[in-house]
Amino acid sequence: MLSAVVADGSAVGIGVAFPPLNAANFIAQFFWFSVCFGCLFAFVSLFLVPRIKGIMKLRDDKISADLSKTAQMKEEAGAIAKEAAHLFSVANKEAEDLVSNAREGARAKLDDELKNLESKLASRVSEVEDSLAELRQEKDVKESVALDSAKMIVASLLDDYGSSRNPRL
Repeated sequence: MLSAVVADGSAVGIGVAFPPLNAANFIAQFFWFSVCFGCLFAFVSLFLVPRIKGIMKLRDDKISADLSKTAQMKEEAGAIAKEAAHLFSVANKEAEDLVSNAREGARAKLDDELKNLESKLASRVSEVEDSLAELRQEKDVKESVALDSAKMIVASLLDDYGSSRNPRL
């Protein structure tokens, strides 16, 4: 048998079995294993598992609350989107009405101004035509006077010329 010297000077035999597998110590080892395992099992089952279950329940509750809140917010967003679309269509309709009213008002104002300008133009044309008619009358009168004057001058000149050539006349 081989032996080895340990630090304290005692000899240990190499042929000795591995202590955990030694059948002579099996009952004592099994007892302490059962005691330690039982304590560990009790600690885990009494303290750790309930705490983990609590944490998991809180997590599940938070997730379900978040999902319900998300669904609620989605419904609210849908309602807000519908309301915004409705408000947009109402605003668009109001804008179209305002533009239409402004266009009609501007068209009416332009029509009134056009009628006013046409009436002013018609009165001005009438005035010009009346003035032109007066000027034509004056021209005709002046032409007539000038023609009569020219006839009288020519007649007078012819009389003077004729009497200077014909002293008998």
